[in-house]
Amino acid sequence: MSHMTLLSDRPTRSAGRSIAAPAAPPAVVIERAPAVESRPRTSAPVIIRQGDDVYRVEFDGRTIGYIEVVGPVHVALHGPAYGLAVEVGQHLRLERALAILAGAANARETAA
Repeated sequence: MSHMTLLSDRPTRSAGRSIAAPAAPPAVVIERAPAVESRPRTSAPVIIRQGDDVYRVEFDGRTIGYIEVVGPVHVALHGPAYGLAVEVGQHLRLERALAILAGAANARETAA
């Protein structure tokens, strides 16, 4: 059985200098989705638990995507509807998967 390693997102050392991985944006985590009126209005992503293995990610009141937990891997899915969302990356840490998703959403808005 082969194992997949995620090396492209790991910090590396070059010529005696350490390169740190980019920091993930701060997030607000909500365990269950409250009514729309009671959700906090923030400039940080809001993570809402949809089930045991899926989180919905909102930014400024709109859904930008989902993070699906598959074993130890967090899969970042970009798109407003879970069934139509497209995978944009994977990481072992939730915070890094969130940063990947936020970057994909930002790239799409910039291109539009």
